Amino acid sequence: MLHLEGQCLGAADDTEIPLIESSCLLLAADSTWIRVEQDTFGTLLQLGELAVTRTGEGLLHIQRKPMAGGETTLKSLNIYTAPRQQCVVELEDGTRVRMNAQSQLSYSLRKGDSTVIYLKGEAYVDANSRYSNAPLIIGTKKGKITSNRADFLVRADTSNMKAMLNDGTLEVYSYSLNKVQSIACPGDFVYVGAKYAGKNQQPRDTMTYVANQDFKEAKMWARKMRIYRNMPLWAFVDEMSRWEGFTIKRWECIPKDKQISAAICYQSGKEEVYSAIRQAGVLLHEEKGMISFCPEDKRDRVAMWHLNGYERKLK
Repeated sequence: MLHLEGQCLGAADDTEIPLIESSCLLLAADSTWIRVEQDTFGTLLQLGELAVTRTGEGLLHIQRKPMAGGETTLKSLNIYTAPRQQCVVELEDGTRVRMNAQSQLSYSLRKGDSTVIYLKGEAYVDANSRYSNAPLIIGTKKGKITSNRADFLVRADTSNMKAMLNDGTLEVYSYSLNKVQSIACPGDFVYVGAKYAGKNQQPRDTMTYVANQDFKEAKMWARKMRIYRNMPLWAFVDEMSRWEGFTIKRWECIPKDKQISAAICYQSGKEEVYSAIRQAGVLLHEEKGMISFCPEDKRDRVAMWHLNGYERKLK
């Protein structure tokens, strides 16, 4: 295992990224961006009755206040995180959402019985201390997740939706399948996404349920020190690419049978990630934020640096 020192030296294995380090971008009513940094506090934005403040602890708080700025034409408040950013948001009903890097949360400005948000990216949702008995509804491109009291992980993009439960109960609904999967046991996992039914056929959505998954490992991205033991290389690359912001040239080139064990500090850079991959015995090509594991790219600066060093040792 690759052990890294520096900013995470001495941090407990389960220490999460501090709340005070939450940062994000808000889309304002006049189509301008509001950058929320670690030293940003107080009222940031008011859209109609909806006010957004950042507390002294670093929590982004959404609440209703008497209308000060008049009506707004926006239908939702949009919060975005960039690479190497996480943001903890507390909704009106007390639900807390920790957004991972490169994620988007849209919060409906319309006041209703239910709390409705739209999520793209990855988040940990803690709805165990909600003030409301009305449902919490999380919409995605592929479906929606409904709960009253629970804490769980959500990951969603244009092609799939994933949910993993830690506590409470969830209902996961697929739009295309018109199907609901209820889960109530810690470690329950539901996947909704497209699969190819056969050669030359169009992909069709399927819903898959798996029990007894490792929630602690799945939430590793929220920690200061991310410790991975015998993790599939493709899953490691997927998680690191979201955090660091690099893209993959062709996912099919990542060796399917390779595993990796590494300890990565959240404040380490991309080079530490590349080093961990090389120590797992895999060469890679990096150019302008694009990573390739494909054979045609193996004789490049990163791979050749590694090979030349090995050749020097042989001499």
